[in-house]
Amino acid sequence: MLPSYLSACPDEEWLAGYQQTPQQILELVIQRRRQQILLAAWLWLKENNRTGRNRSCQTFDWEEHVRGLKEIEFKARYRLTPVAFYNLLDLIEKDIELDAKEEKQGRNGRSGAEPLQPAVRLAIALRMFAGASYLDLMLIYKVRSTQTIYKSMWDCVAAINQALEVAFPLGDQTKLNTLEAEFRSNSPGQYVWEGCVGCIDGVHFKMLKPSLQEVSNPTNELWGKPQSPEEEERGKP
Repeated sequence: MLPSYLSACPDEEWLAGYQQTPQQILELVIQRRRQQILLAAWLWLKENNRTGRNRSCQTFDWEEHVRGLKEIEFKARYRLTPVAFYNLLDLIEKDIELDAKEEKQGRNGRSGAEPLQPAVRLAIALRMFAGASYLDLMLIYKVRSTQTIYKSMWDCVAAINQALEVAFPLGDQTKLNTLEAEFRSNSPGQYVWEGCVGCIDGVHFKMLKPSLQEVSNPTNELWGKPQSPEEEERGKP
């Protein structure tokens, strides 16, 4: 049943027959608009079976989220295939589960809400590594606490560092030369990846392209290609 305070006003004839001042007419119009807004909000809450009390307790459904993604979409979003994602989750799940105290406190920032699943915490971390905004992640994963986003990320970093041993041959010049040759052989240009022995996929860093006043060939300068003697001569002041 519709609450009495949301009863709709009559249509256009609601002002007919009344001698109202402009100020009184404006107040009536505002009152009508408020009733319309309240009515729309009440109907929306009723349709979605949500109230101010249980609205904050809704949790993100990870399984439903995964079912709605194709494998290529999953990899584009999390930079891992589903198989690789769950393999990593198996390694760190116990380390990123919220303990009993955190569950009681509602570490996801919503009083009475269920704590975030380890899979969701890992998903948040991977999206942060890929350059996502914490504001967007709060909306996507139904989190109301900024602290939850960053704690999920750093907990995953600590767990991954503990679970995975990355052996990098910093002191082996022969292996470093091999890595550099492999990167260079896959380079789209002869000198683009020259001298590179490793890379990290993640955030894009802004940079300024040099101007024609600074270099004779900005494209070559941008990609690290050496200039020809003719280009160097033209670039001299």
